Amino acid sequence: MTVEALASDAAPDGDLVYTHLLDDPFRIVLPRRHRLATRRRIPLVELADESWIAMSSCPGYCQAEAVRACTGAGFSPQVTVEADDYPAAQGYVGVGLGVPMVPLLALGAIREEVVVRRIRGVEPVRHIYAVTVSQRPRMVRCR
Repeated sequence: MTVEALASDAAPDGDLVYTHLLDDPFRIVLPRRHRLATRRRIPLVELADESWIAMSSCPGYCQAEAVRACTGAGFSPQVTVEADDYPAAQGYVGVGLGVPMVPLLALGAIREEVVVRRIRGVEPVRHIYAVTVSQRPRMVRCR
């Protein structure tokens, strides 16, 4: 299903209704001593040669959005580590194994050894929806 289909609040899957709640922008997580850590915003292209950390717990839409952003910046991220979740990814960043792109809502607690930076240019976002069953009355056939 495309974002455009979801954005219409239509019922693309039969009786399901998708209601857009919010957009959650991605951020870059870097080791505190990284060469770009002092910047407030970082162009993705400057991270093209980095080792990347992917999220095995978010293999679908979230990961696709991160890869799409990198592709749009002119490179394909070289994933060297897969983390089970976002807190684990921060631990991997802290010991220098790579950098991840993480949605802002997943950054409730930030480890001391990392910094979180905005992406310069078009920020990738994940779109958060509530999915409910339509309240349309159903036709019941009596026999």
